[in-house]
Amino acid sequence: LAAVSWDGSALEHASARLRGDRVIVQAAVQQNRSAFNHASAALRGDDIICITLHTKAIRLLNVDWLLTKPPDWRMPRRQALEVLEEQGEEPFVSADKACMLLQDRRRSIVILSHPWLTVQHPDPEGRRFAALRAALAAFKGEASRQSPRALFMDFASLPQWPFLSDDDAVLFKQALKVMGELYASNSTSVLKMAFIPPRPVQYDGQVHIFNATGVTEGVLWNGFGDLGCTVLECTLEPNGRVGEALVTFESHSDAERAVARCDRLSRVDRSLGDIKATLEYNERPYGERGWCIFEESVSYEVVRWSHAYGVADTPDVLAKVYLADEQGMTCALSPKGLASHVLVMEEVQRRIEAAHFTGRGDMQTVKDMYAAFRVQAHGHAGDESSASAAKRLRRR
Repeated sequence: LAAVSWDGSALEHASARLRGDRVIVQAAVQQNRSAFNHASAALRGDDIICITLHTKAIRLLNVDWLLTKPPDWRMPRRQALEVLEEQGEEPFVSADKACMLLQDRRRSIVILSHPWLTVQHPDPEGRRFAALRAALAAFKGEASRQSPRALFMDFASLPQWPFLSDDDAVLFKQALKVMGELYASNSTSVLKMAFIPPRPVQYDGQVHIFNATGVTEGVLWNGFGDLGCTVLECTLEPNGRVGEALVTFESHSDAERAVARCDRLSRVDRSLGDIKATLEYNERPYGERGWCIFEESVSYEVVRWSHAYGVADTPDVLAKVYLADEQGMTCALSPKGLASHVLVMEEVQRRIEAAHFTGRGDMQTVKDMYAAFRVQAHGHAGDESSASAAKRLRRR
């Protein structure tokens, strides 16, 4: 431990001795943050999730606190929730409590899988929060079943861009390393909210521009004007998002045309650089989005193994995967039904490659995350053998 506190890379060489000893690895990470990069060599599954909770790379929301909010509440990002915490509110559960909930394996931690509705906020009108709140309240009303105590929601649980410090960036990268384990854990329940509310009128004609560092408002006005698209307003660095812009067009058809022709425009006018454009309000279906495909695929892994090897849930725990509609009505997806939808690794990778991503470089990030998850979960990049899967499920 003393060696690791001096040099985080020492954990890489100590991992053989530390394997399975979460307490020592956790202490090492707390003393030297760079040790986290090697912690996954020593720990897997729920143990590495606990380490990430203690470094505060991931913070879980307090369900009781959430249920005090009105149905149309607009979820703040994590950095804003931490300000509320400093003011005496309790938006998060402590790392110790989160790990305790994880280790009791009754799935009282709910992991939300949802498509973001806008580039800057996943639920700008609070429509999805109303359904989420109704679903959580309904779960808590079931006396015979374990009720949810904590919630993971990416926007509120991870540091969000624009980051307030270098620490935010470090913690965000740490969190990405364990996303596969978080969604696939047999100790968590996944709530899939795939519905897309109708586009609010205020988002008509709005386009979000990326890779716009050094690009002026005049260049954007003129460039899109040359395409026959009438620009009404242009805002550089909206909400402090460096290198981005928000452009509002006269009509939504103009906005759609601008997005479709943006690549051609940047090739013709070099002053625009390598800008990318997407509609600010994203109506693309859940199943066509790369991050959602990743979350869905890894959360189905444990269902696949459970069904294949006859490991059944007990009636007092939440199911592994639920689907919620616009009213917050939920249904548990049965292991038998889900097993037929689980894809082998190559099929998941093809879906990711064919999916839509908003952020530059996100496709490669998600592909790497999925490949790393398969190696971490199975010990190699291919499908897990029946023997190893059955052994692991019995142990859990």
